[in-house]
Amino acid sequence: MAAVMRLFAFIAIVISVIVSAGLMACTIAAIDGRATADGRPLLWKNRDVGNPDQKFNYFAPILNGGRLTRGYLGNYYSTDTTRIYMGVNDAGFGIVNSDSYNLDDSLTAGIDDGTLMRLALEICTKLEEFEGLLDSTSALGRVDCWNFGVFDSCGRAAIYECGNRHWIAYYAGQDSDGILVRANYSLSGGARRTGEMRVKRAEEIFESHSKEELSASFILARLPRDLANEYADPYPLPYMGTQPDGAPGYIWAGSTINNVRTNSAAVIRGVTLGESPRFSTLLAILGTPVLSLAFPLWIGAANVPIYLNSDTTAPMVQIIGGRLPHLYNCDTLRSYLDSRYLLDSEGIGVYTYTLPLERWGMAQADSYQTGWRMNPPSQIDISLAQWRVARRLFNCFLIGTPGEAMNQPIAETDKDF
Repeated sequence: MAAVMRLFAFIAIVISVIVSAGLMACTIAAIDGRATADGRPLLWKNRDVGNPDQKFNYFAPILNGGRLTRGYLGNYYSTDTTRIYMGVNDAGFGIVNSDSYNLDDSLTAGIDDGTLMRLALEICTKLEEFEGLLDSTSALGRVDCWNFGVFDSCGRAAIYECGNRHWIAYYAGQDSDGILVRANYSLSGGARRTGEMRVKRAEEIFESHSKEELSASFILARLPRDLANEYADPYPLPYMGTQPDGAPGYIWAGSTINNVRTNSAAVIRGVTLGESPRFSTLLAILGTPVLSLAFPLWIGAANVPIYLNSDTTAPMVQIIGGRLPHLYNCDTLRSYLDSRYLLDSEGIGVYTYTLPLERWGMAQADSYQTGWRMNPPSQIDISLAQWRVARRLFNCFLIGTPGEAMNQPIAETDKDF
């Protein structure tokens, strides 16, 4: 508990610096299934908020007003399960969002984004049903303005720009490359474009790919941890340059995609036409992505490993909290991260174990899913597979090594809870 309190105190100091610099929140993308290598739609979100105490959980169907809700995986603050901020449900419907600051709307009462997203996950199966939900909340009033990224089991994806009482849709399938990116402004809004640098950087990365490369693995490898800013593209690491007011090797994390407020992220992969929505996958990252790694979660498992959800602070949050002061290790410049902690000139650093582990986890997830298409699994089968991968990822992450075992097939001894 003392370590957790130190984490929160440290985060509070960091955030106070960045908020004063005017940093806002979240970067998202919605990608149509026709634009991806495997035909599955994709969503991505870096969640930039001040509170690191977050979890991922599975929420089982419940009776609500005589109607059975959908089961879903979702991200939330650990003290409030009524508001969800990214997720996917058992109908293959996924959703993410970002705040929008140029729609010039403001209400003092109405539905908030976390509640709206929970409702969407509970009831929606198709884009049209989400649009109906937006119509109903337009009448009620939305307390703020947001961009919502959504996909459904038909492989369609869209961005919805939502003011207090109106919304406009942008369908990814009608875009030239099938990819829509947003930060903290709406194309239908005014001239203020908060986070435009993050949007341009993400679009630049997407434009560097071919359709054959665009996948959940591609997004994980290129986007959630990106540290390019107005001063430099620091890649390939180690970064040896100097940025204004910073020491050599330090990167100002005020305008980067992975910035000082990024406390969780996810890539959500949908399904192709005819594929079971049970295989919808949420690749969940708790903690700042540069220190963390993605855990594959399947809606068909109907649970989440304890590493991302426990009765107290999630273990991944606790561990990253202990490592965070090594990343932001300059007492007077807490908005500057030490890129050498990630990878230094000796080839030592966090990336020597997190990136190989994440690639291994994705390869395992893809291997399981390929087999399941030929031999449909039970809920227990999916849950066991999820646990095997998660346990090895966590154990290797905990000791800070990819481990020789990472390169070995999962053994029979890994099958027990």
